[in-house]
Amino acid sequence: MPLFQQSYHVPGTLCVPLEIAAALPVDCTLLEVSAVCAGAPGCLTVGTRADPQACLPAASTGAQGQPRRFTRADFRGGQYPRLARGETLVAALVPLSGGKAGKDAASQAELPAFFTLVLTFLEG
Repeated sequence: MPLFQQSYHVPGTLCVPLEIAAALPVDCTLLEVSAVCAGAPGCLTVGTRADPQACLPAASTGAQGQPRRFTRADFRGGQYPRLARGETLVAALVPLSGGKAGKDAASQAELPAFFTLVLTFLEG
């Protein structure tokens, strides 16, 4: 069964929560999430419309341009999430700064300057 990836890059300073949503083209299994922000990290969740943390409960992204990888041990229940064709996968990022949401940050220099997300799936 073939692997496929979905990748997203959001440039600019992230000072408000961000949501990326995509309908899945086939039945698949989520194998890996890789996420990075420039500057400060953000709080990432990956799930579905029905359960926003169905795949990956709240976790800190990589920062300073160093990606953080999430695999089976990081996923909910320690299992690879199975997703159905047409299901909407939702990745949400809340910018963090000094442990506070971005809107409360004292300085934009502490906010993520960009966000990159790569999702790796196994078809079938």
